[in-house]
Amino acid sequence: MKGSFVGMCVVVVCAAALALGARPAAESPRADFGRFVADRLRAHAMELFGFHHPLDQSAIGPFDGPSVDALELARGLKATLVSSAVENAADQIAMWPDDEHPTHLFVCDEETSNPAVQRVDLSKPASSNATTIVTGLVSCDPVRRTPWGHLFVCDRINTPINVTNRTAGTTSDPLHLVKRRAVGSLSFESFAIEHDGTMIYGNELAPGLGNAGGALYKFVPAVPFTGGGPVTIPAVSPLASGTIFGLRVAASGSSNWGQGAEIGKGRWTVVDLGGANVVDASGNVILRTAQSLQKFTFRRSSIREPAASGCRCGQPSRVTALDLGVQSEGQGRRYRSLIFTRGFTDIYEALSAARRTPLPGRAGSRAPRLHWHDAIHDPA
Repeated sequence: MKGSFVGMCVVVVCAAALALGARPAAESPRADFGRFVADRLRAHAMELFGFHHPLDQSAIGPFDGPSVDALELARGLKATLVSSAVENAADQIAMWPDDEHPTHLFVCDEETSNPAVQRVDLSKPASSNATTIVTGLVSCDPVRRTPWGHLFVCDRINTPINVTNRTAGTTSDPLHLVKRRAVGSLSFESFAIEHDGTMIYGNELAPGLGNAGGALYKFVPAVPFTGGGPVTIPAVSPLASGTIFGLRVAASGSSNWGQGAEIGKGRWTVVDLGGANVVDASGNVILRTAQSLQKFTFRRSSIREPAASGCRCGQPSRVTALDLGVQSEGQGRRYRSLIFTRGFTDIYEALSAARRTPLPGRAGSRAPRLHWHDAIHDPA
C-alpha cells in the first residue's frame, strides 16, 4: 500500500504544482524532471503545504535531541508530541470520532503482534496515553474510520497465515465472529466504503508469471445500511450478503478489453459465480480465479517496480477483515464497530460487547474500550 499511496501522492502533487503556472518540464532531453518537480513544490510551498519555504536540504541527522527537538523543521512549522507510549513501529492512524475534533487515535503497529493495534487517549499525558486493544495481528498497516462508525485495521504479510478452519469459515464463537464469504477472497489491501456499505477494494497481489492480479472490485450489499445506528446483529450486517463486481476498462462501447487495452471508460461487470472454480467447495468466492476467467483490469499501481528503484509498489498484502462491534453502555444500547483485518484471503465480521468511557472535559465524548483484546476470537 505504501508504494501505491506514494505514487498517488506524487501524481496529485505534480498536477497541483503544474496547475500553479509551472514552466515546461523539459527543455532538453537531459532535463531533470525530479529537480523540476522539486523546484515547483518549493516555489508554491505556501499554496500546497501552508509554509513559506522548505528546508534547504534533506535533514540527515543525527536525530538525538530530546523529544521533538530531534526534528528539523521548515520555518513556520512546530512539532508537538502526541504520544511516546505507542510502539516504535506505529504506522497509519485514524482519528476518533472525527477528523475535526478527535479525542482518540487508533494506531496500527506494523512490526509487532503485541501490540497490533493501540488506542491513544488525547486527554492524557503523551508518556502514558496508549492502550493495547488488539494483539495477534501480523504487520498491521492501514487503519480507516468508516461512515457508520467503524474502523478498518489492515494486516500486511507476504506469506499465508495458518488459520484453523479457514476454509470452512467456522470460528470458536460464531455469534461474535462470522466469515463474510459474500465479499470474496483475495489479497486485500485498502478499502473505500460508502455510507450504505458498498465497498471498493483491490487485489494487491500483483500480476506475476503470467497470472492476473491487482484487480479492482466493488461489493454492493443486498441490504444496504440506512443509518439509524450501527448494526447489532451479524446476520443483518451490510457485509452479510450482496453482489461482487469486477472492473473492466475499455474504449466506449468497445469489446476490446483486456491486456493492453485498459484505456477508456470503466465498467463494473458482475463476477460470474458459475465460472470454473470461482466458488470452492466451502462456498468461498476466489476472486483471482474470477479475474483470470473474466479478464478484469489490473491496477497499474500494483505492477512491481525493479528492486533497484526501492519502490514497494505491488507488494502482496493478504488480509482478513474483522468487523468488531463495540457496544455502548449507559443511556440505551447503541453499537459501534471496529473492523480489523488479518490473514490471507478472507473477510470476517465480529461483534463484541464493550463499554464506552466518558472523557474528562468533553461531556458525551466517548471512545470504545474493548473488553477482550487478547484473542478477539481470531481463529488463528
